[in-house]
Parts: sequence; structure tokens; C-alpha cells
Amino acid sequence: MDHLALIEAELPNLRRYARAVTGCRESGDALADRAAERAAPESSRSALRVSLYTSLDRFLADPSNTHGATIASPAHRALLLTELEDFSDAEAAAITRLTQSDFATSVDAARTEALSAGPAEIFIIEDEPLIAAHISELARQMGHIVLGTAATAQAARTACREHPPGLLLSDIILGEEATGADVAREISAANDIPVVYVTAFPQTLLKGKTGEPTYLVKKPFKSAAVKAMIGQAILRQKLRKAS
Repeated sequence: MDHLALIEAELPNLRRYARAVTGCRESGDALADRAAERAAPESSRSALRVSLYTSLDRFLADPSNTHGATIASPAHRALLLTELEDFSDAEAAAITRLTQSDFATSVDAARTEALSAGPAEIFIIEDEPLIAAHISELARQMGHIVLGTAATAQAARTACREHPPGLLLSDIILGEEATGADVAREISAANDIPVVYVTAFPQTLLKGKTGEPTYLVKKPFKSAAVKAMIGQAILRQKLRKAS
């Protein structure tokens, strides 16, 4: 695979990460695209990934590039790099310019801060009972309150109208006419709350187009990735409301 093809293959993941870091689809995509444009040729995909995320991190660390977006700290970026993007500790430390001696302490502090952001009231939209139960357990392990789950759009609307949540976790496609994305956007807009989308088809929602989600976890997911994204979404929401 040539250099440009490698970048094209990695760009959706870069956008996903940048959106989570900034809490904003527009800012995240703009910075991810700039980093991709400046990527140096590398001999392998693993080397290119480190180069791409290093370039992106330089933009994230420079306030003149972020257009007012509130950027996650280096420790939170390192946490997302390891738990969402599967970088090794050494790679994440190098990308975020954390020393090896500071890395573990910084990431542990970021994880603790994400856990202390709650408890949030969470509702889950998912038509696979085992997956819904798994996500519910992960949220409870973080100290959050799971208000309930729904397998259909109408059940989600009714439940969230009766008791509005503080965060949604939603599949993209449900086994019915309305998609999870449709009803999640509807509930999110009505209650001004973030949504973490959990989907087996993330590439279709990471093209840099208007209306795409800010927080996205791909199936099959790692427990750590779901927890990291829940924590990040709640932290970003608290910062947004405080500003």
C-alpha cells in the first residue's frame, strides 16, 4: 500500500480521535485533515500512524490552531491514544511529549479524573441484549447510573421523555425503520446532551461531513475504549456548560 493509500486508510481513525479530544466534530476534523496533509512518508503503517498522531498533537498543543476549541490535556490525550487508538505506552508518551517517568502517573490521573466526572445518568439504545447488558455494566463500574436500555426508537423516545438522561450511548442501526442515530440525535437535541455512538460501521460516519457524530466507538469494542469515551464525553460536556 502506497503512502497516500495508507493515509486514506488511517484518516477516519485520526478524525475519531481528534473529535474526542476537542469535543467538536468541526474542529477535530479540520485538525486531523491538516495533520494528514503534512504527514511525512513512512515505510510502514505503524510508523505512519505515529507520525500522523504526532503531527496532530502538535496542532492540538498550539492554541493558534484550535480556534477556541477546549483541548484535552496531554494526559487525557495519552489515555485516549492507548485505550481508543491502541498505541503502546511508549508510542503515546512520545506522541504527547510526556516523559516515560511521567507517563503512568499522568495517565492514571486522567483516568481518575474521568471517573470522578460523574455520576451521570446514562441511557443505552441497543437492540442486542448482550451488548446492552455489557455496556450497562461498564457504565456502572465507572459509578454512573444506568436509567435503562431500549431496543427500539419508540421505546427510547418514551423512556427519555419520562426521565431525560445526561448521556446517551447508542447503536447506529436498530432492527426497525428508524435508526439508532436518528432517535439519538432527536433525544440529544431535545435535552442538550452528548451521544457516544457504538457501531460496527464507523468508517461511514468519519468522512468529515456535517451531522456526523463527535464520539464514536467501533464494534467489536474493548471495555477500556467504551469507558474512555464515556469519560471524555462527560468531561467535555462539563467544560462546555462551565464556559
